[in-house]
Amino acid sequence: GTAIARMAVPVVTWNERWAHDHPDLPTAVDLGKKLNIVLSIFNEAGVKGNTVAAVIQAFLNQLGLAVGLKGLNVTQKDIQILSEMASMDGCQTNPVKLEKDHYTQIFLSSV
Repeated sequence: GTAIARMAVPVVTWNERWAHDHPDLPTAVDLGKKLNIVLSIFNEAGVKGNTVAAVIQAFLNQLGLAVGLKGLNVTQKDIQILSEMASMDGCQTNPVKLEKDHYTQIFLSSV
């Protein structure tokens, strides 16, 4: 749970950017619709923001939870190991299939 909370904002940011950059792909259209539903749920609950990443960040801030890998002394080697492990995880639930380089981008954006 802690890992999910820490990485939710970087992962959702990546997904939002991917959906925006691929507007003609059915997966991106579907992801955009789902993101809009999640955004409206947060907004209706009083957590305001223009993106899902922003409302998740605001929600986690309200809970006092840290976001990303900042302050964890994560090295470049750690990022490579984490990316490799994540890419081999058979339980991937991201709506867009992520490859090792995607994980590396996400982890790097979170430090």
